[in-house]
Amino acid sequence: MTDLSFSHSERVMNSCAIRDDNHSLTYAQLCDKTAQLVAVLNNAISASQAVAICLPRSMALAASVNACFGARIPYIPIDPDLPAKRVDYMLAQSQPAAILTTRQIAENLDYDANFIYLDSWLTDDSPLLITRVAKGTCGANYSTDTAYIIYTSGSTGKPKGVEMTHSAIANLLQVQQELEPEIGKSYRTIQFTSISFDVAVQEILTCFYSGAELVITTKEDVRDPKALLRKLCQQSIERIFMPSPVLQALAEEAKLCPELRPVTLQVVIVAGEKLLITPEIRALFAGLQTRLVNQYGPSETHVVTQYSCLSPLSDEQDVPAIGEAINCVGIYIVNEQGQVVPYGEEGEIWVTGVAVAKGYLHDAAKTAEVFVPNKFDNLSEKLYKTGDLAIKNAQGVIHYRGRRQGLVKLNGYRIELAEIEAVTATLAQVKYAQCFVLSSTTDESKKQLALFVQVEDETLSSEEVRSELSAHLPSYMIPTQILVSTTLPLNINQKVDREKIKSLFSTSSAATSKLPTGINEQLLHLFREMLGQPNFMMADDFFHAGGSSVLAMLLVRNLRKRLNIAIDVNDFYRLKTPEALMAFLSGK
Repeated sequence: MTDLSFSHSERVMNSCAIRDDNHSLTYAQLCDKTAQLVAVLNNAISASQAVAICLPRSMALAASVNACFGARIPYIPIDPDLPAKRVDYMLAQSQPAAILTTRQIAENLDYDANFIYLDSWLTDDSPLLITRVAKGTCGANYSTDTAYIIYTSGSTGKPKGVEMTHSAIANLLQVQQELEPEIGKSYRTIQFTSISFDVAVQEILTCFYSGAELVITTKEDVRDPKALLRKLCQQSIERIFMPSPVLQALAEEAKLCPELRPVTLQVVIVAGEKLLITPEIRALFAGLQTRLVNQYGPSETHVVTQYSCLSPLSDEQDVPAIGEAINCVGIYIVNEQGQVVPYGEEGEIWVTGVAVAKGYLHDAAKTAEVFVPNKFDNLSEKLYKTGDLAIKNAQGVIHYRGRRQGLVKLNGYRIELAEIEAVTATLAQVKYAQCFVLSSTTDESKKQLALFVQVEDETLSSEEVRSELSAHLPSYMIPTQILVSTTLPLNINQKVDREKIKSLFSTSSAATSKLPTGINEQLLHLFREMLGQPNFMMADDFFHAGGSSVLAMLLVRNLRKRLNIAIDVNDFYRLKTPEALMAFLSGK
C-alpha cells in the first residue's frame, strides 16, 4: 500500500489521474502534490498520530485520502455537512493532530489542532498554509497498521469509531486487481460516495491502484438521477460504485430519458442494502455490455463477499445472492449458540480474516461484544459478529436475509435505532422514546423511520424534537414521522405496548383515504403520501418534515409520472414546500 501512485509505468504517469469540471492532474502531477502534502504533514504531526480530512467533494479530498494511505498516516474522514455537534464529538474522540480542510470550513470547527488549508493545493503552485509550524502536542497515537477511523451509528447515542487496517484495504484492492480483474481494471470511475462511508475509500484507491482516471462529481449531480445520468454519459464513465436504491432511481430516470443511456459503463458495483432486480434495472442493463456486481460488508470489515450477477441480467433472480467470501476472509452462518447452522438454515453472519477491524475506538466494552475470539479458523485472532442474517447453500453461496431486531438499513445507511432513542432521551421533558421502521410496502426505498416520544407535558412539539435531533444526528437518521404524547400505551401486563404505539402512526397507504381533485390537492396528496403524514400542509418544508434525499428523488419521479410535472431534483431542494413549488410552476 506504500506509494500507490508511484508504481505505474511512464505511460500511466503521463495520463490523467483525477479531474473535475475545471481542473485535472496527471499521475506525475498527483505524485508531486502528494509528496508536498506528506512533507507538510511530517512537520505538523508526530509518527503514529492521525489527521482528520474535513473537505467537500473535490479533487483535494480524493488526493488527501491517497496521500494518507501512501504515507501510512491514519485519517478520520469527516463530512462537513454533518451536524456540528456530531463533528465535535468525532474530533474530540479521535483526537487528530492535524485537520486537512479549507479556511471556510475551519471557521466552524471547534478543535485545537494544526489546520492545513487545501483551498488551492492542487490548482496552483503556492505553498500549503498551516496554522502552526511546530508539531502539535495534541493528538492520539495509533497503530502502524491503522488506515482510518470511520464513524457509524452507535446504540449509546454517540457514533462508534471503527478502526480499520491497512491490511484489510490492501487485501481488497489486491483481490480486485488479481482475482476480479473486471472490477479492478483501469476504468474511468466517478467519485459518487460521501467520504463518511467506506465505499469512498474503495472508489478512490481502486482508481489510483490501477492507474485509472477518477472523475469528481458535485453534490448536485449525486442527488439528481437525471444529472447523474448526464454526467455518466458526458464523461464516458466506465465504473461506478453506488447503493442499490440509487441504482433503482437511475434506472427509472433512464427509462424516461432514453437519450441518456450510459453505454460506456463496464461495471456497476452495488452495496449497502439488499439488491432487488426490478424491471427498470433489467431494462437499464438490456443491450449494455455492463456487469452488475453485488458486494457485502459492514463498516467493521469493508467488503467481504461478492457476487457477479448473471449476464444477461434477464436470467438473474429478483434478489441476487451476496456471493462468496473474498480471499483471506472466512464467512460463517451461526445460530444463537454460536454454532454453524446446516446449509439452507438462517443464521447470523460472522466474519473472520484480514478484513476484521481492530474494534471501536476507546470503547473496549462495545468492542468485546462483537469482536470476539475466533474459534473457527486461523485467518485472524478475532472475528466480527455482524448482526446480519443470511443463509448459505450447499455450493457456499450466501443469500442476505436482513438485520437482527433493532438494527436496520435504510437507503444504504446502517442505523441503530437505539442511537436515535438515546439522543431523544437526553432532551428536556422526555420520559420515553421508541424508534422503529414503518412500511406499507416491500419497496425498501419507501420504508420510513418513526419515533414515539412520551413527554412530561405538552410544551415539547414534534417540530422541536426534530430540530433538536438534527443538531446531533445526520439527516438520514432523522425520523420521517415523530409523534409526541403525554401518555404511554401499556398492555394488559402494564408493559409498553409497542404494537399499539406503532399503530398510532400513518403509513403511506393510510394517508390515501380519498382521491384529491384540484392540482393543489393532488400536489399536497403526493407530499403527504411520500412522507406518510396526512397533516402535512402547503407551506410545510419537505425536509423539515423528515424528507430524505432518496424520498426527494421518489417524489420528483411521482410528480412527473402522476401529475406530469417535470422538475429537477435540485430545483426541488431549493423550493422545498408545495406552496413554493406551485409558485415556481406558475412562473414557468
